[in-house]
Amino acid sequence: MLEVQNVNGFVVNLRDITEKREAELNLVKSYELVMEQNKRLLNFAYIVSHNLRSHASNMQSILELYTEEDSVEEKDRYIELLQKVSGNLDQSLHDLNDVVSISTNMDISIQKINVREMLENTLEILIPQINRKEARIRNKVPAEMEVSFNAAYMESVLLNFLTNALLYTDKSRTPEIIISGYLKNERWVLEVEDNGIGIDMDAYGDKIFGLYKTFSSRKDGRGVGLFITKNQVEAMGGSVDVESTPGEGTTFKVYFK
Repeated sequence: MLEVQNVNGFVVNLRDITEKREAELNLVKSYELVMEQNKRLLNFAYIVSHNLRSHASNMQSILELYTEEDSVEEKDRYIELLQKVSGNLDQSLHDLNDVVSISTNMDISIQKINVREMLENTLEILIPQINRKEARIRNKVPAEMEVSFNAAYMESVLLNFLTNALLYTDKSRTPEIIISGYLKNERWVLEVEDNGIGIDMDAYGDKIFGLYKTFSSRKDGRGVGLFITKNQVEAMGGSVDVESTPGEGTTFKVYFK
């Protein structure tokens, strides 16, 4: 039979680990800050190479059309268009400067943006490509659609979706792009639908937003735009979804925060 001995007391060893725990938390916070800054710098580099390249390409296209045109009226129209593209380029540089000037601040510059107004400005930039493709554009974004977003990111998102739709058109039919905006579960959704060549979701569904991933034999596809777009939308607390059928077209949806 076991004999139970009385317990007369306990010895408790206490150690104050507050400073150690605080040091660990500060280390994690510093690591997250560095990773966020690196991601932001990488994002900025992509914006510069992709967005500014789009502006430069449009300016070059306009100048080529200008030199080939004999009509004085048409030349004047191209000069006006060139001024608009130049103005948008200048605004992009200002917006990008705001982004890169953020150093230790974890908060990206955010402002209220009227999506329809920015879309109209973006479509003006793309007039040469739209005319060249003889594409039909249907802007169904409501005038009251406003979201909290970074201006440089928003321009990049719109440019990437629209240039993608114009790039991967189906030669057997007139290109049509429908841009819509609507509320779903109290969140704004931007939808960009085209009737282009489409994407095989079974084969490429998990790679669509990967860097340098392309899904057609087109040599002018660089596989950068969708990678940029996804990262920018997620940095603003949103998400991107895609639906596509080969031979029918593609629909991208941006769910804003």
